[in-house]
Amino acid sequence: PSWEHRVAQYPETKPFEETLPFPKISASWANQYEFRFVEGEMRIGPQQAEPASTYSKIWISDRTPRKLDMLSLMSMSDAFFGRIFHARRELVPFGTVSLTTYFHTDGEELATEDITRVLATADSKIMHKSYADQNAELWSPNGRLLATTTQIAYFKA
Repeated sequence: PSWEHRVAQYPETKPFEETLPFPKISASWANQYEFRFVEGEMRIGPQQAEPASTYSKIWISDRTPRKLDMLSLMSMSDAFFGRIFHARRELVPFGTVSLTTYFHTDGEELATEDITRVLATADSKIMHKSYADQNAELWSPNGRLLATTTQIAYFKA
């Protein structure tokens, strides 16, 4: 045990139960999860004159609910739809180049949370020369920051 200081604030949100599930899509990895967008739902459709927002606030759980452990937390840190899909409102060739997940909990602490889902936020700061960043936070429903993640991805658009 040591001194701690929690600066990050739990995002205001609608409860999981009041948020509708996102429909299944053709990407098999995405169907392993149930996504419930609170804000910034991914929408495929006509492109706009200006890129759409890349910010999302979303509940993520396994499609078949199970108690969250460190492996499932790691997997959920890479479950986000590419920010380019949000900005352009289309699916384009996309792949992760580098992903770093920082855990702010351990297996023992996570077990005491006794949860099956996380509230996550994700956003992008730049998309340039076929590369885009993504930054995300994963929170327990109890308001504890469990993990943060940074990703650089390649896209073709």
